[in-house]
Amino acid sequence: MFHKLCFLLCILCVCCFSETPKAVLEIMPPLYHLGKIADSKSVSFCFTLVNNSDKEIKIEKVATSCGCTVAKQKFDSILPGQNGIVDFVFDPTGRKGYARWEILFYTNLPECPILMGAFDVTILKDGILSQDFLTFGEFHRGLSVDMQLWVAPENYPDFKVREVKVVLENQGKNCFDVEFVPGTYDGFYPGARRAYSIKLTAKKDIPYGRIEGKVHIFTDIPEKEKIEIPLLAKVIGDIGVRPDYLSMGAIKKDDKMVRKILVYHRKGESFQIKEIKSTLPFLNTAYVSVLEDQYYQILVSVKKDAILATGEFRGKIVVVTSHSEMKEIEIPVQGVVLGTPSEQK
Repeated sequence: MFHKLCFLLCILCVCCFSETPKAVLEIMPPLYHLGKIADSKSVSFCFTLVNNSDKEIKIEKVATSCGCTVAKQKFDSILPGQNGIVDFVFDPTGRKGYARWEILFYTNLPECPILMGAFDVTILKDGILSQDFLTFGEFHRGLSVDMQLWVAPENYPDFKVREVKVVLENQGKNCFDVEFVPGTYDGFYPGARRAYSIKLTAKKDIPYGRIEGKVHIFTDIPEKEKIEIPLLAKVIGDIGVRPDYLSMGAIKKDDKMVRKILVYHRKGESFQIKEIKSTLPFLNTAYVSVLEDQYYQILVSVKKDAILATGEFRGKIVVVTSHSEMKEIEIPVQGVVLGTPSEQK
């Protein structure tokens, strides 16, 4: 919607100009270049609005195209021949690379109700890691899928990465090939520097389901001899599961809530659920057919009179199917058992 509005500005802004070279209302500069900035600190900048007309112009509203940019408007109108400065603060947290955003100034001018300014920026990583979380997203098993991250301490250019290990939860097999080599990376603030590239490639026979764990990077960087990065991958096949991770939340004795998981064939083909198992003995598991031989609903609940140990619990539900490749589907389960009021004191 915002971009459609910006397209209309190409027509509306024509109205901002009189027959003389100067516009009735000017914005200076039309495009503000923030240049290269670190992703760890907010930056401030401003636009100046110039009233070249012989009448007062009201600035009714200032709208930014992103919640990362906050306007600080200290005036409502600009007198003839005067200027008005609008300050902005841009927060780059969680962003990287080149980006451009538009800012709209709404006025009381019938012939020019909206004036547009813009700013652009190149956001670089401030730190020693190009990313703090390694996620492969969702991909089909058998595809060649890889992820790359960079390590580069600014004050130790001659550092070395000695070893990289992938440690996974509830997995007894190696799921990723690991490669690390020295090179140069230009995504760190303030500019390119020597770095190590670490590349993880999913193996062709990686297990189906949700893969979680950590990447352990061993270096000779002082006080950073071991760096840990969370890892997540979702490996899918013909059988789909939603959700693929069951959060039981906070439960207590005699909990009667039933959690539901949908298991289905992505291509609409037939399959059967043969059995459902759980590594957590206090859980009841059952299933019902929603669409015969295609869609099933798994029902998970706490057993009546179950003995529950207070605190966090983790485990998994295993769905045994008739599918030739996805014979067992594992669904991680997590939650916390609340104690009685006397136990919580």
